[in-house]
Amino acid sequence: MCADEPTCSVLSPIRRKANRIKIMTRTVSISDAKSHLSELVGRMMYAGDHVVVERHGKAVAAMIPIEDYMEFEKNKRERQLAAQDQRQGVMTSIVQR
Repeated sequence: MCADEPTCSVLSPIRRKANRIKIMTRTVSISDAKSHLSELVGRMMYAGDHVVVERHGKAVAAMIPIEDYMEFEKNKRERQLAAQDQRQGVMTSIVQR
């Protein structure tokens, strides 16, 4: 799974993430992703790698560690709530006029 990182199977994903300095982004073809899915998932879990999947040379998908996805979703919800609050504030000021 992590041939160049012999300790990756011993360390938990959370501990590895805390020790991570640089996020590695790998680009793979869809057929390579299919053939090496288990290895790619392991590198996301233990090294925090991001993977961009290409089809016919065009990026079509991305795979990221679950912690990064959860952070993305949290930020998205916060932006949506802020936009909703702003729209309600605008509507309130229009109604008050």
